[in-house]
Amino acid sequence: MRTVDPELWARRLHRPGLVTSRLRPGMVTSQLQPGLERTLRASMRDAAAEYWQHCSIGFVKYMKHDDVNNKYKKWRNLLLVLLTFALGCAALADGTLQYQSRPPLYVQKYAASVAHAPFPAVAICSNKVISRAALRNLTRHLYTAPTNQRERYQYSEAQIEDHLLKMGALLSYAYTEVDFVFTKFIRESMPQFNITDIMYRFSANCSTILVRCSWRGKVQNCEHMFATRLTALGFCCVFNSRYQAADFGRQPLVLNKTGKDFGLGVVLHEVQNDFAYMRRPAYGMEVLLFEGSEFPIVESGDVRVYPLPINASVYFNIQAVTQQPTDEVGSYSEPRRGCRLGRRGASQCLADCRRDTAEALCKCVPYTLQPQFEPRAAATCTLNELACLNKHREKFMYVYPGEVAHESLQQEQQDSMECDCAVPCGRQLYRATISYSYYRSKPRVFQNFLTRNMSLQSTTSLRLFYGVDRQQWYKMEVFSRLSDVCVKLSCQWMAITGITLVSCWEVVYHATYRCARHVARRLRAPSVPRRRMH
Repeated sequence: MRTVDPELWARRLHRPGLVTSRLRPGMVTSQLQPGLERTLRASMRDAAAEYWQHCSIGFVKYMKHDDVNNKYKKWRNLLLVLLTFALGCAALADGTLQYQSRPPLYVQKYAASVAHAPFPAVAICSNKVISRAALRNLTRHLYTAPTNQRERYQYSEAQIEDHLLKMGALLSYAYTEVDFVFTKFIRESMPQFNITDIMYRFSANCSTILVRCSWRGKVQNCEHMFATRLTALGFCCVFNSRYQAADFGRQPLVLNKTGKDFGLGVVLHEVQNDFAYMRRPAYGMEVLLFEGSEFPIVESGDVRVYPLPINASVYFNIQAVTQQPTDEVGSYSEPRRGCRLGRRGASQCLADCRRDTAEALCKCVPYTLQPQFEPRAAATCTLNELACLNKHREKFMYVYPGEVAHESLQQEQQDSMECDCAVPCGRQLYRATISYSYYRSKPRVFQNFLTRNMSLQSTTSLRLFYGVDRQQWYKMEVFSRLSDVCVKLSCQWMAITGITLVSCWEVVYHATYRCARHVARRLRAPSVPRRRMH
């Protein structure tokens, strides 16, 4: 294929010759117009020369002077510089590894006054789940309701009482035969049907249980001190709680006095023949000590449960244990520090996890788990969902320990809840040393300002108090603050290499501002026109 006109074959074409000389960095050629790459290279070279001459590192300026050092000494000094730099890097790496290997947090123990810690929330829970008197009242109401006169229902009083008595299994998740038609009947008979409200009617009445109360050495009205609140054990008489919506914004009570007469005192009385459905086969009550802003879950480890005998004077010498993290703890990630920051404690987190698990498995939430910070539309479990609750009752008790666990935790690995409930960094724990004495034949010995002019038959006198003013206070701090570690590593680096933070800023200054000035200077300089070469 021809690429040239045949008429031009005989003519000799004169083409410019190729420039075969190689342009090296720093080469100055007056015949060529400087390009952008050559300008940047020359500007960087000038900026490096300025840094080499004016930097704050002494050995750099010492190596630059040709009249002081010969070539052999320059290589020797360069080797020493590299060795020093390597030692500095090794010191930085060793300090970083030590910082990562040591525990990130440590706890210091102090002794603080009781005035610095809130008084624990106290829940007095009866073993009575269904009161016999309340059961008879509701049975009579349903039996005489117009709905019961319809042909498809027509329950007898004994049948209604038997079906209502089965509602006690909603607390223990015990298996029982359920008549689904009765659930429909009770919904039609009670337009405002609510399982929680029915169980509240069946529960022990705090106004009859609490006979007399005292606080800080003075007799007080029990109705102003206690309120009926839901717990994992059902409805209880609770003091100093703040986990339900009705108690939000209430400040916790603080006790700054010591002694058995200056704490919380309660005289309890309960009719023993009023038990229709019992939580456990025993008379008496149970006391829960917990942090007032947390929903009390016994399995969480933050709640202490103590039994209360009848016909006895019981003394609770309370010990408060406070663990408080510092602000620097939040600088670590949760996997690094090994504990969780936030409002929710272990008890509240476990309650939320159990609530979510029940809602996912049974499409409802047990009435004992309904108190929550954020109301949701989840239905409350009725007798129709009791079979599902009974099927998964063990799952609600255990928490999944992870794939790598001891062989003794096989049951938890197979049937348990998976909860993201790490140990909280800040905790408020309460425990008590209990002593009690039975009245027996000399109840007058136990007469005092709380029990004056009162019959002590079938009663329990309860005292909760601080025995000493100084209580345990643990402060969680970081083992090494990041600022301290940076100062230590920088001091080691500066002592070995002599390089400081000022030297780093010098490098940035010469690599940016000074280099830009040299580029601008070269761009403003007049360029030499390209000479045509043949």
